[in-house]
Amino acid sequence: MNIWVLQIFYEGELSCSTHLTEKGACLGAIGDLFEFLNVGADYRLENPDGDELEWRMDVIEKMTRPELWDLYNEYSEHTWDRGQQYIANVQKTQVAA
Repeated sequence: MNIWVLQIFYEGELSCSTHLTEKGACLGAIGDLFEFLNVGADYRLENPDGDELEWRMDVIEKMTRPELWDLYNEYSEHTWDRGQQYIANVQKTQVAA
């Protein structure tokens, strides 16, 4: 059985969560990025073209897996200027028997 592992490295701490679907792992990564970047109703971010990035989870949860990865990549670029090391990684693996 395939599972996806979300690994997050922040301020010297490593945390992991497992997900039954890649989409679930990506949603987890986006949620963690939102927390790290303080994204929400009072604070939103834009892409390089100046378009506001989607921030409403009810809308994001309806996106396809490729759309979620595109959104994740847009948000992850905003972590580079924060002066803190933040890395999120999703790996596909299998449950061992």
